[in-house]
Amino acid sequence: MSRNILVVEDDAPVARVVGRLLQRLGHAAVVVGTGADALSALAEPAAPFDLVLLDAQLPDMSGESVLRALRDRGDDVTVVVASGDGEAAIRDEGLRDTLAGFLPKPFGLAELRACLERLSG
Repeated sequence: MSRNILVVEDDAPVARVVGRLLQRLGHAAVVVGTGADALSALAEPAAPFDLVLLDAQLPDMSGESVLRALRDRGDDVTVVVASGDGEAAIRDEGLRDTLAGFLPKPFGLAELRACLERLSG
């Protein structure tokens, strides 16, 4: 199943690699580098996203802040947080419960594929 995925990652080389990995897996990827850009992209009705792959550490706000803003405005898009800190990256347990999962950093093609398959299944 092909998905339209928003990748929120401030490290440009990592973002490019993740975008390419997603394309290799047959998905469309849009990459943004800040929380503000993610919130703007997700507010666009013309580009609905099936999934957000959200970095926990962004230059303008935390991944938790992005997630809180999404949930506060009623956006129930599927979100996976990518972090080297695991579940500790999202301190608010109520917000954590709204996530589809965590993807430990660093990750490669196999881990990304497994994460997407879990969501499909």
